[in-house]
Amino acid sequence: PKISIILPVFNAERFLESTLETVLSQTFQDWELIAVDDGSTDRSAQILQRAASTQSRIRVFCHPLRQGAFAARNTGIDHAKGAYIAFLDADDLWHPTKLDAQLSFMSRTGHAFCCTDFEVMDAQENTIGQRFAKPRVDKQQLLLCNTIGTSTVMISRALMQQHRFPALALRQDYALWLNILSHHPECTGLNAALARYRRHPASLSASTWRSALATWAVYKEVPNITWARSIWSYANYVVRTAIKRC
Repeated sequence: PKISIILPVFNAERFLESTLETVLSQTFQDWELIAVDDGSTDRSAQILQRAASTQSRIRVFCHPLRQGAFAARNTGIDHAKGAYIAFLDADDLWHPTKLDAQLSFMSRTGHAFCCTDFEVMDAQENTIGQRFAKPRVDKQQLLLCNTIGTSTVMISRALMQQHRFPALALRQDYALWLNILSHHPECTGLNAALARYRRHPASLSASTWRSALATWAVYKEVPNITWARSIWSYANYVVRTAIKRC
């Protein structure tokens, strides 16, 4: 497959079938979906197994006990075969042309790390906002605010093979992007809203307080960052969050 899609799943039965449908509906079809059930106690594993029984491109791996989203994503990366890796969370959605448009953009420009704009929706899929990807973002810029939506990311497997999600309960994606940008010059943004992020009370990032604590923990994972730079970055995050959710 050209693209490996990594889908971590934990107790996502309410939204999972809709998420799977947005993968199956992609205009670009040369993909594999690696779904990792992280010890779900609802019907998520059964939904995944049923989908895999009808689609050979879907592979399902199961953690007997919950290990966290970082571990589920890392398991998916370890089994990926595609030249590119895309990430999708189990309650998010993709536009039908997401893979097609992003792969074309990356192939045309030669960029190895790319994200896109995305819409924010509520649990009923009503659009409540939009986030815009910066045309280019480097490590110093990303330290001030995470503008990279996980379900919008596509990255070359050659670059991804050097990195894994750190063992953080929250914002492990932010920590990974910063680690990658410590070694890679930039993440390029495609200005098209090709994904939809679902905000609901059960989502891990729903609590501003928890996100604030998690953001401070992220800075401990970033290579070659001074204590003063950590304080400055966190202060910027707090101010930005107070004005507008970052």
